[in-house]
Amino acid sequence: MSRYSISWRLFRYGVGVAAFALLLPMSDQAVAQAVSPVDGKPGFAPPDSLSWAKPVFPTKPPVDKVITTVDTYNYVESTYAPSVRIEPIPQNTTSHTTPETATVAQFSAMFNEDLDWFAKTWTEAAWAETEAYNTASGHSPKDITQRWRAAFRVSRPLLLRRIDTGPYTILTYKLVAQDGTLVVDMEMPLILENESGRWLATQALRKDPFPSLSPWVTGETEFEATVQ
Repeated sequence: MSRYSISWRLFRYGVGVAAFALLLPMSDQAVAQAVSPVDGKPGFAPPDSLSWAKPVFPTKPPVDKVITTVDTYNYVESTYAPSVRIEPIPQNTTSHTTPETATVAQFSAMFNEDLDWFAKTWTEAAWAETEAYNTASGHSPKDITQRWRAAFRVSRPLLLRRIDTGPYTILTYKLVAQDGTLVVDMEMPLILENESGRWLATQALRKDPFPSLSPWVTGETEFEATVQ
């Protein structure tokens, strides 16, 4: 078990911004003196010509600047030794008391092509998101179970690592054939959280950069990205 951290740096660029205008009450004289850069007449420019990046009034030469924010993710990495090959078990013997038993339950539901059981291995919020995505993508229940059948007819998940970060646990795995050879040489994450004493799969980190950075795979400790 090893403790690590990875820093995520965001560079936010503001191009040509000299000032922000505050919408404050103005006297009639001040309004009369305001000149629109669009037609040169007194008054404010039409709404559709306003832009926060192009000041309505004259400014000093614009200056390009950068602000950097740093998010640090602390995590504990454990490597299963040996790696754990998951085989299906009956639903009435499954448990959600640990991230590992919850993961076995979810894969067992997939092995059995049981979508109702599979739904129960997710948090309610996560399953609602998953259903919405499947509907929007046109993925029918039959499409999903057929995909499972094709995958697990020739492979089994092999658990490699456990990553603990904040309230979440990430278990990583690869798909291997019956003889142990790799079917998919990609280390994939399953993210879980404890909800009311039960470990369940979650979408809570769907928009978070941490899982996609996968520092346990890349070995990187710092990542930089330009936002705009």
